[in-house]
Amino acid sequence: MREDCCLLARVAAVPLGLSGMKNLLRQWTLGTSLRNEYVCLVKGALSNPLNVYLKLDRESFDVTEAQVLLSYQPLVIGLALADARIISRLNGQSLVRFSFQAAAGEEVAWLELKRLKEWRIGETDMILYTGQRGKHKFLSNFYQLMNRGHQLLRSFKPRDGALSAGLYDQVRIAYASPRSVSVISVGDGDLCNMFPTDLHGAMGEKFYVGALRIGGKACDQVEKHKRIVISKVSASSFKETYALGKNHMSGLKEASRLDTLGVSEMWKLPLPRSVVSYKELDWKSSFDVGLHRIHFYDVVNIKTVHPEKPALTHIHAFYAQWRMNRGLGGEYFLR
Repeated sequence: MREDCCLLARVAAVPLGLSGMKNLLRQWTLGTSLRNEYVCLVKGALSNPLNVYLKLDRESFDVTEAQVLLSYQPLVIGLALADARIISRLNGQSLVRFSFQAAAGEEVAWLELKRLKEWRIGETDMILYTGQRGKHKFLSNFYQLMNRGHQLLRSFKPRDGALSAGLYDQVRIAYASPRSVSVISVGDGDLCNMFPTDLHGAMGEKFYVGALRIGGKACDQVEKHKRIVISKVSASSFKETYALGKNHMSGLKEASRLDTLGVSEMWKLPLPRSVVSYKELDWKSSFDVGLHRIHFYDVVNIKTVHPEKPALTHIHAFYAQWRMNRGLGGEYFLR
């Protein structure tokens, strides 16, 4: 814990936006001094975070903890619900609205979503919604226009999975909710792979859902081996965790070549050295939407390794800047 606190103190001591001319230029032209599009932070560390409300006619339901981000092209958010009243109210509702509200009730952003598919798994209903449109106040209208222009210029360079302006705004809004950055371990014990993911979440205590990009080796490995471990990792490991992103397109390798801390209790799969806690999952089925394949799992084992270490999450830089502009701040990790 002391190491984490020291790291946070060093990050907090850096005057964001004044660290160089590039940061100043970014602030003047794009409205944000943050050089990373996704800003890492400690899970649960935000003061006065946004709450997410499901708006149905004149009724409003807090679904902050129930909503799970599962795709960004298109935007797909799942609602994992066990409340019979909310489930009943959603029957026959094709379109819903998510309202992202500050502590005083101010609506800072909203998303309109369309019902896509639903499953009943155990005591939980998982309802998938795809984004239709959205709007936010994270930056002024002027800076939002400047960012769209910047994105348009970048779009002339071919980029796999480039997002349209409207979809990009939906994704930025979705990442105003901190998303857990965890590490998946997969393999047969001798040959393994580890890679990060933020498209995942619990469906009650016994089931889990997560998405991986179709065509990636990571997705193929999960479907082939079926047994995986998903580990929450320490916030202080943010650089190492992000660096594992290349493994989405990597083959299996000897476990000795991975930076690990022993193996999981049941599947005997390697655990990342920065593990805080982990779940051992058994793959059951999948569903394709856009770029991603959504996987459903049974939870077969849960273990806590280092309860004293805070876990890693991240948010979009636009929301982080909105907080900074209002003096809410935050202890952010910049890569």
